[in-house]
Order: sequence, then structure tokens, then C-alpha cells
Amino acid sequence: PAAAAPAPAPVDTRTEVFAAAEMPRETSLGKDAMVTVTLSAEQIEVALGAASAKGRFKARKGDRISVQVVPRSGFDYSSADPTEGLAQDLELPRPHEPLILDFMLTAVEEGPAEVSVAVRKGAQRLVMMTLHAQVISSHLTPARGAVASDAPVVEGAECGVCTTLEIFDRRNAGQLQYEFVLRSVGPGGVNDRFRSAPMQVDAQAYVEARYKEIEDAWLGSQRAVDIFNQRLQDIGGRMFRGLFPPKMQETLWRLAQAGELDSILVHSDEPFLPWEVVFLDDPDAPAASGHGQFFGELGLCRWLFGAAPVCEIAVRPGRSRYVIPHYPDPQWTLANAEGAEQDMLRTVLGAKAVKPMHAEVLNLLRKKGSFDILHFACHGQADAQQIDSAALMLEGQVVQTARGAQWNKELLLASTVEQVADLRGMDGNRPLVIVNACQTGRLGYSLTGLGGFATAFLGTREGTGDSRGKAGAFVGALWSVGDDPASGFVAELYAQLLAGKTMSQAARAARKAAAQAGEGTWLAYTVYAHPHLKLRLGG
Repeated sequence: PAAAAPAPAPVDTRTEVFAAAEMPRETSLGKDAMVTVTLSAEQIEVALGAASAKGRFKARKGDRISVQVVPRSGFDYSSADPTEGLAQDLELPRPHEPLILDFMLTAVEEGPAEVSVAVRKGAQRLVMMTLHAQVISSHLTPARGAVASDAPVVEGAECGVCTTLEIFDRRNAGQLQYEFVLRSVGPGGVNDRFRSAPMQVDAQAYVEARYKEIEDAWLGSQRAVDIFNQRLQDIGGRMFRGLFPPKMQETLWRLAQAGELDSILVHSDEPFLPWEVVFLDDPDAPAASGHGQFFGELGLCRWLFGAAPVCEIAVRPGRSRYVIPHYPDPQWTLANAEGAEQDMLRTVLGAKAVKPMHAEVLNLLRKKGSFDILHFACHGQADAQQIDSAALMLEGQVVQTARGAQWNKELLLASTVEQVADLRGMDGNRPLVIVNACQTGRLGYSLTGLGGFATAFLGTREGTGDSRGKAGAFVGALWSVGDDPASGFVAELYAQLLAGKTMSQAARAARKAAAQAGEGTWLAYTVYAHPHLKLRLGG
């Protein structure tokens, strides 16, 4: 019998919606500034002399959306605006009938100012826009002149419903405050926002102290995982109580007990905090309840503003690669990586080696869509104070000099990856990148926004990255435990993903397996992906 005709491709019934946000380029200290957000079925022209940003997204007729304005620095919510920057349950704009929303903010601190504008459909982020303005002395007159910063297109992937937590860090007058937007559509549904108490603390110093606590806890435990885990609980419990206000603690605990925090997606460009280590427990209990869990144990996945997550990554035969240096100096040798981890990659993935030299790795990254999985196992470093120097240590080469043999080390910088990587295939496939090296999951502020290997591989750095995204998922380590990163976590992660599990399910199983194997790194890995992401195997 004749072969059945292929099914027609599904018709995309969504329509394009254009978005713009604008505010005065300069505002005098103590004065109010109007932030105008416009949604339109047609292209939008912003006013000259305004700090502005534009974006676009797709939505279906009947969708209801919300708009939120968050003052990140320089401004606060105005007492004259009862909305506090939030407009909900909005209809999509009709042709030639733009939706125009005005929000009022008050200038509270002189200097550069930043305001974020988020457009959502339920828990799904549609677009994120950032306004950069200036707060000037009350004695000066605001100048006029255009400042434009087009927002990247963030067409939220419809990968299925999951609980989301959006985190905005707000910095004014030497204080740090977090604003949280928590959304859950389960039986215990939540759609609320919370604010932490202002902290008189330097964000980088605070977080570096937490990482130092974690690394000291491992050393102080004499590598006894039970003792280390207890110390992690102490650190994570202090973060839970110190960062989340009491009402939010109660809400998170209730959702966790109901199973509604499984596969939670954290949307944030807060670059420092290890949210995976936050330890949720009963806030009303006088002591540990015995039922607490780390956020990481719940399958927490992260994503960054600036590119849409993907729901699926195609993994085809012969398209997995790995980079594992064999360092000439024995004191740098990673025995586990060169042995068990390399064997696992060859056996489980059929992965092929990439010569661990700078030129060869750059050639691979430059070739559009040249791999579906890329795995690094090497030494790495990432300093939040100098995040643009985040680097992976490649093999280098031994050269003969007048003084004898000399090892010339080679470093692959995150900033280089950001500039040269062209990872999205012609078919739109965006690969999985796993970097099993110390501290490579950390982010930090750089000259143009966020920096680090996550932004470099994902392509989400504001203003420089491909807003369509580069990699579809990135996994890296937040802290270093020992000189030779263990491979139990990544081996189980691959096994679960290849068995058809979602990224969140795979990460939960991988953490459990690594913990049971006594690996101190079981909670160290951070996963940037949609929780429902799956691998599609085959040709």
C-alpha cells in the first residue's frame, strides 16, 4: 500500500505583539518620573529624548497578560501610584488600538538608574525590557537626549506549566533588597510578590562569604558527607530565613509540602546567590522539622533574561563532543576526568574527543550547529569581582626554551566564548553544554551586563548576545570541592536524560545519586534550562 502522506505542519495561530517602555532620560532627585509601557499590534515609535527599550512577542487571541515595572536602582515606587508597578489581567491590543500604561516612580538616589519591565502570560515570561536612566542633583535641570536600548526578543517557550520564581535585586543608598514574584498554578495556586528586608551589605562580599562557608564546611567535615550536608543545611537555613520574608517562607513551605515546588523555574539576572543551597523548612517549627529540603533537591532550574528557553534538544548520532585536557604537569592531573569520566562519555554518548587546544576549541565553537552536546572536564575559575576573566584551563603545550622544557598554559575565556560561539544550528537546534569544572556556573556583573560561562554559552548577555539564544541548556559548578570534580552527578544526569526524563527530573535523580555516592559536589551544580526540557534522540 502507498505510504501515508506526512501530516501537515501545525499552523501557528499566534499574532505578533510589539512592546515598548520609556521614561525620562534624567530625573531630579526627589522628583517623580513616568514610565510608559505600550503594547501594540503595530510597530511602536518611542519619544525622542527618552530612555527606552523595545521588544516583541507572540500571543494568541484571548490570552491575558500582565505588565510589571521594577525599579532596580536609583528609583523606588511612588506613593502617588497605588499600582506599585503592576498591571494584571490585560487584554491583548487590537489592531490600531495600542494599550498604553503609565507607572510612577520616585528618584531616590543620584547616579545611574535601572528599571526593569516584564511582560508575562501567567507564569510564562514573554519579554523583558531594561531602561537605563540617570538621577541627577535636585539643583540641576534634566537634559534631553535619546538613550535607546532595544530589548531582546524573549518568546517564552510553551514547554508546559511549572511554578516560577522571579527574582529582582534592587540596589539603593548602599542597601540591597530582593523583590520576588512567585507564581504557581497548582491546587494551592499562588500569584504574589514579596520583598526582603533591606540589607546594609555589599552583595558580592555577602555571596563570596557564603561560598567560602561552603568550601570551608567541606574541608572542616574531613570529607564526611553527612557532616558536610548538615553544615550545608545550616548555611541554607540562614539564607531561607534571611532572604525571604516570613509570609513568603510560609508560602514556599506550603507549596513544597504539596509537591508544587517540584520542577521550579527561577528567572533571575541576580548573578551571585547559590539559590540551589537555600534550605526550605517549616518556618513555625522551633527547630529543624526533619522534612526540610534544599531548593536544588526540588529540581530547581534557572534561566536568564534575554533569550527564550527551549523545550527540546535533538541529540543525533556522532554529534556529541568532549574536551578533556591531559595536563603535562602531574600536579594538575585530573585522574577521574581522564579515566572514568572520559570512558563514560564515549560509552554512554558515543562522544568524540576535541583536541583540548585553544585553536581547535575555537574552531568547533565557530562552526554553526557543529554539535548537539559539548562536555568539558577541566580546571576552571570564576571570580565574581572579575567575571570577565572566568576561564577554562586547556591543555596548552610544552615548548623547548634555553632553560629547558616549559609548559605554556592556554585559557579559554568566557568573554571569548561570548564573542565567537555560534551554537544554534540551521535547523534551530540549540545544544546542551556541560562544564564539569570549578566555579564555572557562577555569574557576575561585567562591563555590559552579566558575565560568566552561563551567559556566554546561552547567549543571553544583555546588548551583546544573540537574543534567539545559543545553547539550549547549560550545566556548571558553583563552587569547588577538591581538585578533581567527581562525575557521579553528570553521569546520572546523562543517563536520566537519555532515558527520556525531563531536565528537572534528571537533575533531582543526579543529585540524589551523587549524594548517595558520597560526592561533596552533589549540590554544587547549577542547571540553566527549562525544567520540562527533554532530549530527542535519533537522526
